[in-house]
Amino acid sequence: MSKNRYLNTSFWDDSFIINCDPIEKLLFLYCLTNPLTSICGIYEISLKRIAFDTGIDKEMILKIFERFEKADKIKYENGWIALKNFTNHQKCSDNPEDNINKGIEKALLKVPENLKIWINLNTKLIKYNSNTNINGKQESKGLEGAYVEEIINYLNEKTNKAYRKDSDKTKRFIEARLNEKFTLDDFKKVIDIKCGQWLKDAKMSAYLRPETLFGTKFESYLNEKFTQPAENTEREKEEIKPSAESVRKFKEAFGEK
Repeated sequence: MSKNRYLNTSFWDDSFIINCDPIEKLLFLYCLTNPLTSICGIYEISLKRIAFDTGIDKEMILKIFERFEKADKIKYENGWIALKNFTNHQKCSDNPEDNINKGIEKALLKVPENLKIWINLNTKLIKYNSNTNINGKQESKGLEGAYVEEIINYLNEKTNKAYRKDSDKTKRFIEARLNEKFTLDDFKKVIDIKCGQWLKDAKMSAYLRPETLFGTKFESYLNEKFTQPAENTEREKEEIKPSAESVRKFKEAFGEK
């Protein structure tokens, strides 16, 4: 089944495209117009298929994708392509019930969460996904809601606790950071850093919660270096120290006196 994809003629006047090599321009156009593209701007495609259709060597394709990602244009990850601002070029109306907007919403249900965050797909028209509850009814669940759940699940795993996903304060802080263009990987990095620092400290551990991690200090936490958890206390070291009897038996077994 054929698809219509819209490409403005100003594409050729874009400063980024002007500075691309011919082979890079070809790959960029291919990503925008190949038969596997999705209306949401994120779709699955193999490296083999890209190489076959374009005639570009696989190794060269990966190098070009690295440049596109650094330029914040296109990301290729685990067989998926994500295109920034792709939906801006589709003929969407201001009506959320428009067929194109519905198509974007439906397509988003099938793509990796981290790529949704990367393209920062956060408009009024496609902010909400439809999810079916256990009673078969349709509920509205924001894309941010899925991010909140994944982030808090990761924090719970690291701390062995059960922080609430439905806390208004938690949602507010996470959504604020997402709007500042922080990614899912950024959230996980902050969790790793602060858990590594605080979990061995009883006083600091009490402050290890979403409102602390994802508030105004989030960026400063992100820029910190990861440190291993603090070493065992003297009491803990004493508890794991082998007994005199164990040492004696060990020496006897190996002929030591």
